[in-house]
Amino acid sequence: MSFAITLARPALMFNSEAIISLFAGDKTFAHNLKTYLLSKDQLNLKFEFEDGNGKIKDDSIEQQPAGEKS
Repeated sequence: MSFAITLARPALMFNSEAIISLFAGDKTFAHNLKTYLLSKDQLNLKFEFEDGNGKIKDDSIEQQPAGEKS
């Protein structure tokens, strides 16, 4: 007898082109933002977007321009 177990959880999906456009085409900054967002707890991230009326302020990424992202 054999069986398989699959563990899954919801995952964030990004519109990469939209994120790249936030940084005027700079793919490094876009990648940094995606990595930052993926590192955060999803529930807390959801609350941050809700508290900011659909926007989040990212000012904690080193060597990257800060600003509001929607």
